[in-house]
Amino acid sequence: MRTAECFTRLHHQRGTRLLFGRGVAALRGDGRGQVTAVELDGADVLPADLVLVGVGVSPRTDLATSAGLPVGDGIITDSRLLTADPHISAIGDCAAFPQASSGNLSRLESVQNAVGHAESVAARLTGAARRLLGRRVRLTPEDATAKGFSLKEHLARHG
Repeated sequence: MRTAECFTRLHHQRGTRLLFGRGVAALRGDGRGQVTAVELDGADVLPADLVLVGVGVSPRTDLATSAGLPVGDGIITDSRLLTADPHISAIGDCAAFPQASSGNLSRLESVQNAVGHAESVAARLTGAARRLLGRRVRLTPEDATAKGFSLKEHLARHG
């Protein structure tokens, strides 16, 4: 299950209504800097006292493409974050790497992921190579819930 699907399910379970494929035409306010409503394209108006804007990220793969590297939803790497050129690594948000559980390519947009990638590549370059594939990641209870585990299952797996 993709990360977005996990978060969508989590929000639905908590009573949040998500509207996909809709654009915001205008924010309405009270004249004192407080948002009171969001006007959507199509003229629907939703009352609001807080507006959160989420912006998606598309990986920048132009340089990799011009270097002749395979790209998809990111720069394709192996479990050591090596691209098709053994002299080039890709890390962070732009790297599409194999998931430990399935081998399917995944791209994860998070600080923890980028730091983990940097540590893995640094270890490989300094001779302390370790594989990203199979690396155990410690989840918080909130992460576990987002991934569909109950707190009980999380504690059974991770203590």
